[in-house]
Amino acid sequence: MTTETKTTPTDAHLELMRHAVGWPKMYRNYFATCPGDSDCCEWDKLVDAGLAIRGRGPSEVLQYQYFHVSEEGISALRRAEGKGEEVTT
Repeated sequence: MTTETKTTPTDAHLELMRHAVGWPKMYRNYFATCPGDSDCCEWDKLVDAGLAIRGRGPSEVLQYQYFHVSEEGISALRRAEGKGEEVTT
C-alpha cells in the first residue's frame, strides 16, 4: 500500500505560481526568468517537487527560461487559496 504525499509549497513558491497563472483569473500559465536568477533557482525547486514543468529556453535567440505550473501545482495553489481541487483553466 502506498500513501500519496502532496507537496506543500512555501509562501514564496505560491507567490511565484500565482504570478505565473495570473491568479485569481488564471488567464495564462508561464513565468520567464534568466538562468541563474534567484527566481530560476526557485522554479527549479518547484519542478523537482512536481509543481511546475520546465518550458523552452534559453537559446542563442531566446535568453529566458520558461516555466509552467503543472496540474499538481495548480491543485496545490487552489488548496492554499481555499478553492478545492477543481481545475478550470
